[in-house]
Amino acid sequence: MTYLAHLALRPLYPRVSVARLAVVAETLLWAQRAVATISAALCLVIIVQLVYPHDYVRPFAQAATVPIAHTNQQTLQSRLEALNDRPVTLVVGPKTYHLKVRDTGSTINSQAMSQQLVSYDWHERLVPFSILHKAAIDTVQYQHNSVKQAALVASLTAENTVVPHDATLVKQADKSYVVVPHTDGYQVPPTAIQKSLADFDPLSITTMTIPRQTIAPAITTDVATATVEKLAATQKTPPTITYNGRTYSPFVEQIKAWSSVSAQPTAHQFTISYDTAAIRSWLGSQLPLVAQAPQNSIVTVVDGTITSQTTAQAGTGLDLDNTAASLAAALQSGTAQLAATTKTLAASTQVSRSYTPTNNGLNAIIKDWQADYPRLTAGVTFIELGGQGRQAGSNGDRQAVTASIYKLYVAWYVFKGIEAGSIDPNTPIAGKTTIGCLEAMLVVSDNPCAVALGAQYNWVAITNFVHDQGFTGTDISGMPLKSTPADTARFLQSLAAGKLLNSTDTAVFLGYMGRQIYRSAIPAGSPGSTVQDKVGFFPGVWNDAAIVYSPKSTYVLVVFTNGNQDAIKDLAARIHSLLQT
Repeated sequence: MTYLAHLALRPLYPRVSVARLAVVAETLLWAQRAVATISAALCLVIIVQLVYPHDYVRPFAQAATVPIAHTNQQTLQSRLEALNDRPVTLVVGPKTYHLKVRDTGSTINSQAMSQQLVSYDWHERLVPFSILHKAAIDTVQYQHNSVKQAALVASLTAENTVVPHDATLVKQADKSYVVVPHTDGYQVPPTAIQKSLADFDPLSITTMTIPRQTIAPAITTDVATATVEKLAATQKTPPTITYNGRTYSPFVEQIKAWSSVSAQPTAHQFTISYDTAAIRSWLGSQLPLVAQAPQNSIVTVVDGTITSQTTAQAGTGLDLDNTAASLAAALQSGTAQLAATTKTLAASTQVSRSYTPTNNGLNAIIKDWQADYPRLTAGVTFIELGGQGRQAGSNGDRQAVTASIYKLYVAWYVFKGIEAGSIDPNTPIAGKTTIGCLEAMLVVSDNPCAVALGAQYNWVAITNFVHDQGFTGTDISGMPLKSTPADTARFLQSLAAGKLLNSTDTAVFLGYMGRQIYRSAIPAGSPGSTVQDKVGFFPGVWNDAAIVYSPKSTYVLVVFTNGNQDAIKDLAARIHSLLQT
């Protein structure tokens, strides 16, 4: 018995037997040995744990389903990296895609996972049997490529999106409508694809299924069918229109032709409309436009004075626009009856004008002519040569730009010089002789001749000569050259009477005027007459001064305007017609 056992059992000596003490001592001895053995074993385990390689995983470590026991970090990282090439089946709607893990835009972070699994710090190694601890990673750690994943999501979304097609209505040759049914569309929302990729675990999942969602069309076949039925109901019972005591109704085929439908996707329906222009045309052909004709006022005017007038009374007629709109609305709403809209037909005033072949009649013609051309600025002088000596006019003394009318006064001055012997008719000027220039100036309105003659004999001198002869409304001494219709008319009156030149030169002068080439104004408005005239025109000016030898009268007519030869022709025709009565 050891000393320690003796000490431990000494208090019991008086009470127990020696045999029992021996058993107890033996038990204590075995306990002491067991403690020593366990202590040695624990020390050995800690020593093993301390010397265990730092780049190896613990014997019972796990990484999901990947076998990693007895592998160093490099081998483990390679095994985890190989998972990026594992096949993945992606089922999106009816389509199947065979990919690899790395194609999904997420790759396994093999480095981080391997570092985590081989991590075995020294303080853990001091804990007995910590080497047997089950180090495990149950989920896969990823590195995400957002650009690649976004491209995959966009591609899958585009490939698995089908746009729905609305039901449509097609108008047939017989003007009826046929329904073309709708087709549903479908799509796979990008968020659903993104979530599936985010939840993907290549260690436990090899197939991902992403259901697609149906996209309903904006307008369904039922809506189209209901629209056709509504059209058929309207055509079956056309509305009637009451107008002026009678009833009218369009035929079914007409209503079909008027109808049209347009899709309204935002409202999920078709809109029925009717062609109001076509309805208006039908109304105009079927319904009388006038229900009660207006009684117009008849005004009789003689020489500008009202001699009689009747009372006007308004009438009634069909308002095509409003009635067409009402009929279209009735077709829309299914209204069975409607009354046509009428409108007042205003009575008009019919003026019956007549003129007597007198001064009053001539003045009235000129006044009415000017009223018919409200934008025309005009001056007119009429003088009858012989006969009744009738005269008329308007603004005859108002000065206006002459244009080529001034050539009459230049020619007169030169002719007078030839008569007096102070001007040689054969003197060269402007490439012609003086007499040749006079002819060209009056026949073809030659400008170089007129300018050369005016400069040769002095514009101021010519103007003074004209004034001395009583034509004070004419001034060709400076620009612009001006005269009046009254001056020019009196000039032609005196010329025709032989008061300005001798008989020979008068005949030559008038002969030149009779041959002048511009005949679109007074000559054109005086059919059957001989006209000796001189025109003057440029932009904004059209003048004509003429002696007219008509079948029943000879007269001078001078018209200055701000540029309207047709108006001059019209006035000449009115005067010519009056004087032939």
